[in-house]
Amino acid sequence: MICMRCKSSMRRVVVKGVVLDRCDRCRSFWVDGGELETLRRNKGGRRADAVAQVLAERRAESADPLVCETMCPRCQESVTPTRLGNMTVEQCVECQGLFFDYGELETCLFGASGKKDWFNAFLGLLGIRV
Repeated sequence: MICMRCKSSMRRVVVKGVVLDRCDRCRSFWVDGGELETLRRNKGGRRADAVAQVLAERRAESADPLVCETMCPRCQESVTPTRLGNMTVEQCVECQGLFFDYGELETCLFGASGKKDWFNAFLGLLGIRV
């Protein structure tokens, strides 16, 4: 999948059993519809579920290249600004996926409470700088 912000390739990372797409260049995240709720509930999935999710995502991704920042990197439909708490993120009108710029996913999940230490530690294990 191509990052809608910087047009670099995104890679899949598994966080608490949920497969997220992350851009190493601009450090943004794509979160498929429903995944944010799973992360917020603090419930992790099984490895088999993550593998099945990756396969399903590959089938669902459009073979067409991303044309502009207002198109979903997953299904190529329109994205629109959506309010999540005190921030605005982009959400696909079709698949309901969410695009988070650098730092927004952590803020959405943890606010300013400092509870994001496990998340940063996990990303560090993956070799991802935060």
